[in-house]
Amino acid sequence: MAEDKVKDEIEKYLLRKQARKDIDLYDLPSSVTKFDNQRDNSRIYVIGTAHFSKESCKEVEELIQAVQPDVVMLELCKSRASIATINENYLLDEAENMDFRKLREVFSRNGILSGIVHILFINLTASITKQLGVAPGCEFRSAVKEALKVPGCKIQLGDRPIEITMKRTVASLNIWQRVKLIYNLIVSDKHITKDEIEKMKDQDLLMELLHEISDSFPSLAQVIIAERDAYLAHSLLQAKDIAARNLDSLWDPEPPVVVGVVGLGHVNGIIENWGKPVDVQELLRIPIAPFSSRLFSMFVRVSIYGVAIYGLFKICKWRKIDF
Repeated sequence: MAEDKVKDEIEKYLLRKQARKDIDLYDLPSSVTKFDNQRDNSRIYVIGTAHFSKESCKEVEELIQAVQPDVVMLELCKSRASIATINENYLLDEAENMDFRKLREVFSRNGILSGIVHILFINLTASITKQLGVAPGCEFRSAVKEALKVPGCKIQLGDRPIEITMKRTVASLNIWQRVKLIYNLIVSDKHITKDEIEKMKDQDLLMELLHEISDSFPSLAQVIIAERDAYLAHSLLQAKDIAARNLDSLWDPEPPVVVGVVGLGHVNGIIENWGKPVDVQELLRIPIAPFSSRLFSMFVRVSIYGVAIYGLFKICKWRKIDF
């Protein structure tokens, strides 16, 4: 059985090797950054994408077809993996039909404050999707589609879990900043002009929005952008190591080839962190909330349950149902 598995891996590897273009002759698009590792001669290609851009999707497809990677790493985590398969209608439905059951699941997974921020970001993304007619993450769907065509190619989720990012985001703010952030997300103008739509084709829209928010909340840039840049740089090296281990059992393999698909806003940060030690345990640590934050969370929780109980009471009274 083990011999059959190795034989199958060798056959898939040879098919990848045969289909690879001569990368020295291949004209890489400007959105692609190539990292050469002199220690093991591995080749890592990071393509920066705009999450709502169809041009980005095309470039991702062409890059994977050309280099026939051993591993494709996506800027997604397990909780966001569905982005690689969703369509516009699913995202709009999730935002517009946020019932009590879904709210409870989000709050249970993220906590009250982190859950509120998470839901507001979902609504913001859904609003943009409705105006553009394109769901975010089309580049991830293109990457998965093309990776599945590459014999033996592995797909790796390389982003930090969003639950941890949301909790660290909330923990980085004091109580009044949290109230201000939630208020800003609720009242923000979500209408997008035609000029902005054209601009979004060449930029990472979500990262641009985060940068704008970070002007008022500097600590957000550290948690949502800088920390994830470091985490993604670490994940790319992990993807390379996975590819190397898989190739070690093969006869006379070439150095590993990895493609990383990330938002444009992360590319410079990945370059900055490349080759530097990354304290992954610290990036995954969830800070203990101060007493004031726990008190505020308790107040929000009691308020939510109070509104739910009041609504149930009114419904029962309207229908003349006795408890």
